[in-house]
Amino acid sequence: MDLFGKQIEGERVKQNMTLTDLSFKANITEEMLTNIENGKHFPDVRQLMSIAVALGKKEGHFFRSIVL
Repeated sequence: MDLFGKQIEGERVKQNMTLTDLSFKANITEEMLTNIENGKHFPDVRQLMSIAVALGKKEGHFFRSIVL
């Protein structure tokens, strides 16, 4: 299930940021980031917060997409 990957990829592309740029800013390997964007890895809370901040968003940005 891909709750976050396409959102992350969309925001990254919108900001003209490469995988390398985002992985460096978020301190996550490019391989891991690719797997997250492709829905092959479900990111943990720490990874989501790190990615959000690296994209210039609030730490909880991606949590809004979760429907309880």
